[in-house]
Amino acid sequence: METPTAPSLVVLKSYHVRDPPDSAAADRDVMTPASRRSVSPARPSFDRSSSQDSLDELSERDFWTEVHDIKESRGNDEALIKPADEEEQQADWLHETGLSTLVVQQQQAGGAAAEGPGSCADDGGAAAAAEEERALDAEALLATLTRTQAAAAIRRINTYTQTMRRKNKQTVRDVRDIFGSNVDTDGMGMSCMQPSSQDELSDDDSAAAAAAALQRERSRNSVVSETDIICDVPYSEEASQGRHKHRGNAAAAGTPNATTVTTTATAAATAVTAMLLQHQLGVTRIGDLSPEDMRKVHRVALIELAAFFDALHIDFTRNRPVKVRAKDSRLFGVPLSTLLEQDQKISPGVKVPLFLQELLTHLEQTGLDTEGIFRIPGSSSRIKSLRQELEAGFYDGAVTWDDVRPHDAASLLKLFIRELPAPLLTAEYLTAFTSVEKIEIRKQRIRALNLLIILLPAANRDVLKAILELLLKVSEASTATRMDLWNVSLIMAPNLFMSSGSALLQPLNRQFAAAYAGLVRMLIKDQRKLWIIPPFLLRQVRELNDANKRQPQKERGVRRFLRITRIDKDKKPERREVEPLSYTIRVAAPLLSKLPMAVQLDEGVRAGDLVARFFADSEGGKIVEHQEYCLHEIGGNIGDRCLDAETHMRALYEANPHADWVIKPKASA
Repeated sequence: METPTAPSLVVLKSYHVRDPPDSAAADRDVMTPASRRSVSPARPSFDRSSSQDSLDELSERDFWTEVHDIKESRGNDEALIKPADEEEQQADWLHETGLSTLVVQQQQAGGAAAEGPGSCADDGGAAAAAEEERALDAEALLATLTRTQAAAAIRRINTYTQTMRRKNKQTVRDVRDIFGSNVDTDGMGMSCMQPSSQDELSDDDSAAAAAAALQRERSRNSVVSETDIICDVPYSEEASQGRHKHRGNAAAAGTPNATTVTTTATAAATAVTAMLLQHQLGVTRIGDLSPEDMRKVHRVALIELAAFFDALHIDFTRNRPVKVRAKDSRLFGVPLSTLLEQDQKISPGVKVPLFLQELLTHLEQTGLDTEGIFRIPGSSSRIKSLRQELEAGFYDGAVTWDDVRPHDAASLLKLFIRELPAPLLTAEYLTAFTSVEKIEIRKQRIRALNLLIILLPAANRDVLKAILELLLKVSEASTATRMDLWNVSLIMAPNLFMSSGSALLQPLNRQFAAAYAGLVRMLIKDQRKLWIIPPFLLRQVRELNDANKRQPQKERGVRRFLRITRIDKDKKPERREVEPLSYTIRVAAPLLSKLPMAVQLDEGVRAGDLVARFFADSEGGKIVEHQEYCLHEIGGNIGDRCLDAETHMRALYEANPHADWVIKPKASA
């Protein structure tokens, strides 16, 4: 065995091994006496409850060993993540949601226009027309917001305008000029951010404290099903209503009267009906929607996340990444967008970098029966050599994975994640991810993670999904890997939350270690739920598309836009004549060289049934393979949506009667 030396950039040492095989121990180049310890066979690493949120001595040392390795490999890198000031946060938020046009001020001062958040200083008719288009789009978006979501928008517009007043000492449009003077910013949805009195806040706090111990144990480990994600009520509305309901129950404790029981039963029946309808419309997963639809989902999801955090009294802050020098590298330390750009020249449509695909495939083939696959370190010298070979010859096909040992490959994966120039969870949302652990109720934590996953850039989201799928398989093979879900989460948490140069996790303690591991455990265990687009987001996108189409061409002025008071949701919409539905659609399959088929939508007809008909052999009715194809809903109030096979076509036709229906391949994974 070599004499221990000072760690280099790629040294992966000090991992903690529980009864490691002799071969694994002999492979390690770096090993110190302090890193060895023996464990009784009666206490194997995988014999741990999956609901454990605390750290025992062994698991804690695993976590700190990983943190130590990251710090040593990082060296003296400068922090990549810097907190954005309040003005920057609100300006970025308004720009991303498309609401920045609400506060853009164009004042002429010597021929120059003052810029607002996300505004453009270009002159000319084209710029003015584009600005009006954005204003109309913002108007349409406002028409889809719930009261709680609108309250979150008001709060951020207020914060931005007040900051600009202090900074520029000039008149900035008051939020009431945008939403109307009848907006109650102290009550309604805003009550979640500004309690009406200190006594009211104290009552909430005392009630929460009284139930904290019992609620934490029950809610943190409760089972969360897909129905908790597949709901038509926005998360923020439910959280806000739950808080007000809690206040009402505390103030009016006693036996409910008949009116209360009837009202509750009616509300419950309405909720069940809405849930059944959403199930009939089919589950929509990330990847089922067109990029244009996803951009709209992103905007609504960002507003919803802010409203959800407001309702839970959690600060929603975003960081601003610092630009770093690009490394002289082809694989490691390269932005994911750059990797994908060069890989898509080789394999168009690829969503996960080719190098990472091959690495994950190799780990799946060789690591699921390897003890301590992510806990036991690989050889530092072999990893360094392998990295150099990959950098020099991966795209030339000069590297083979056959001789790469599982522990070396696992260490290489962690090294790749660590050296990304920006965190895989992004600098902007890393703080929001860590804030999820402050949420008491498990269902709400899953919902917050669901929104954050939707908000990630596509490249980060796709890479994260590929990694989480592997980690789940490793934990499911715990009998062979001796790494259960909790142990895998502990090892991977520092790699996901401590990017190269990030000081986010400082200072660290046992509480933070358990919290971050708990977050990673949820990401791994509940990943299937987290990649679902909630029906309420899709419904709001449909409403946004409908609102954009209804905009009168003659009324495109910003003045009219500023007079609209979208917040008055109680106002009943005008009734319009609706043509009776024929319940007959035409399904096309141009890529299959088949003529369009007219289909009568009887009760029970599902999207999968229509796809199967097109793939049935015309002579014998034999069903051939068609898993790579799906029925797409195109146009009407959506852009392009790949339908779940269980989608009830009659219900969907009623929701979007003007759509076209086309069978074509699913988006490449």
